[in-house]
Amino acid sequence: MADAYPRPQLVRPNWTSLNGPWKFTFDNEQRFDMTTRPVEWTHQINVPFPPESPQSGINDRGFHLACWYQREFDCAPGNDRVMLHFGAVDYKATVWVNGHRVAIHEGGHSPFAADITSALVASGKQTVTVYAEDDPHDLAKPRGKQDWQLEAHSIWYPRTTGIWQAVWIERVPRTFIHSDVHLKNWYRTSNGEMGLNDWQCCSKGNWSRDVAYCISTALTPERRREWERELLGHYLNCLAAAGGERIGFEDAWILYRQQLFSALAWWTGTLGQPPDAPLMQPAAASMEFIRRMTAAIDDLDALDSF
Repeated sequence: MADAYPRPQLVRPNWTSLNGPWKFTFDNEQRFDMTTRPVEWTHQINVPFPPESPQSGINDRGFHLACWYQREFDCAPGNDRVMLHFGAVDYKATVWVNGHRVAIHEGGHSPFAADITSALVASGKQTVTVYAEDDPHDLAKPRGKQDWQLEAHSIWYPRTTGIWQAVWIERVPRTFIHSDVHLKNWYRTSNGEMGLNDWQCCSKGNWSRDVAYCISTALTPERRREWERELLGHYLNCLAAAGGERIGFEDAWILYRQQLFSALAWWTGTLGQPPDAPLMQPAAASMEFIRRMTAAIDDLDALDSF
């Protein structure tokens, strides 16, 4: 099972396991950082076993506030994107690739991933570094049944610190969809790049899903009628320039019209919350987005696109 893909229901063909030997050190005094105080590596650990486990090669069940990991891996940049996945890191993880911070994640029981494409060097080995913080005496954070005493007692289990699930990289197409690209999820960086700030819901699907969702909800019907063909053409040009599939406009236009129903289904669902559950979105916002999407469906005779 060591070479089995970590997510058997979401298998991708082009992936590499990063399980195995990593450089490791405890940092109980938090003496090290990635800028002025280089890490002093004292151990080798067998990931994904935590340092408290005999299988890790360390078998240290003492109290440890923080620890560091590092390893090299082969991954030449290409025309696709590279994702770095962690099954779980207990509790707060900061991740760097070649000295560039690529992720901060809090929560010891949930998986997370980072797009590391822009952090890769053109040739030679790539280096990933992980800093994990997990205060064993903090009883307020979610901890499962991990014991806060030195030795496990009663129904409590020994502690788990740092990486305790699989780590791997995988190559994915240059486009992937987020599937929830409504207003208020967008941001723009100081250098003008756009991004999404939201919980993880990346999914498998056609590029047109996000494009139709975004254009039909972000713009008023009047603005959409004026700009949607130009915006779609701009997207197709950018997709091709980035190494993605070259798609003819008329074929793309059909897909765009079809995917309007996907966006409508998402937002109709926000109105169906049980009375005792919090609203996913304010009802007024949901109704406005639904109004915009149904206007687009009507304007573009979207039912006739199938």
